[in-house]
Amino acid sequence: MRWLLEIGLHRIADRIRDLTTRLMEGIADLGLPVLTPSPSTQRAGIVTCQVPGNPETILQTLQREKIIVALRKGYLRISPHFYNTEEEIERLLDVLKQML
Repeated sequence: MRWLLEIGLHRIADRIRDLTTRLMEGIADLGLPVLTPSPSTQRAGIVTCQVPGNPETILQTLQREKIIVALRKGYLRISPHFYNTEEEIERLLDVLKQML
């Protein structure tokens, strides 16, 4: 807890907002429906989207690529946090693009 407070909760929240915004934009650019609300005041650090085909297959492919996501009711759930990098977000988007 001390470590999080040293970083600053506002800085952590800003970082998560920036990562989720980039992720949502990238997913939308791929033509996938994003279920997460666009306004940052209406969302948390979770991005949910619909994927084509069999979501379980996409989940397994991402897991093989060491990209950790989850399925919730058939939707892809991605939860970036402040320690994730922009490169990790871009890699996720690249792998998704290859599967489309």
